[in-house]
Amino acid sequence: MELLKEKSEMKFIKELYRSEFLNELLDIEYSKIIKDNTFLKDHIHINLAYISKAYDDLELGVYITNNSEVEVNIKALPIALYEKDTKVFETVAELSKDIPSKKAIFFQVIIPNIIQLEEVNSKDFKVDFGDLNMVSQYPLINVDVNNMPKINGYKSHREMKKFLKLLPTIKKDQLTIDIFKVGQVEEGFCIIALFRNSSSKAINIKSIPLTVLVSENLPVYKGVYNINDDGLIIESNKGKFYSIIIPLESFIQIDYEDMSKYIVKFQ
Repeated sequence: MELLKEKSEMKFIKELYRSEFLNELLDIEYSKIIKDNTFLKDHIHINLAYISKAYDDLELGVYITNNSEVEVNIKALPIALYEKDTKVFETVAELSKDIPSKKAIFFQVIIPNIIQLEEVNSKDFKVDFGDLNMVSQYPLINVDVNNMPKINGYKSHREMKKFLKLLPTIKKDQLTIDIFKVGQVEEGFCIIALFRNSSSKAINIKSIPLTVLVSENLPVYKGVYNINDDGLIIESNKGKFYSIIIPLESFIQIDYEDMSKYIVKFQ
């Protein structure tokens, strides 16, 4: 296979959301990766720069280089952890990045710390990045949100835009419920949630089991919320906001708790 003759053609993409200082550090680190590794022409190269402990998780620093003549879009990155040649964990990290020709990006991956850090540093531990062509086994679906709740005020509007921007992409044939906001209204305790359906058929939701907890993880409500007679219909590959209101008399009253900080679990 043909090697890239001039490695200086490859450039690291500095992201605007990072500080200039961090971008420079990553650029220097990438220069070292170019120097120490071989790059094949017309290939996508994935290089692990570091692995470290981040709180109770493991953090991987990954550089992805597009050494081809065309721009590529990488939706996700398959990752597997091995200990003594035994696979102990695997995942598919969502990415959704366009990488221009002869360019590289930095990608930070956070995964559960299922292995002690001492073992991570040992020669028996290995990180493997799977075949990007195999990501098609885990298709990611773009779900259109076709209704928006009425939002009053500039701050709330910004919160909604940020909420939608940070939503994770979901896999095919899933129903997800993402909570936008909770709090007290005149009618009771209100939950504004986004329902997303990535299946090929519409889903009609008649009822939702949910639990509400306060900050100490003390449950103050547990029950099944029944939607109106027609149900909540979520079309294929669509998302819909829905407001759930639970009367205050259904709650265990805790006067000192701020309801906007209540934890809601749909279970």
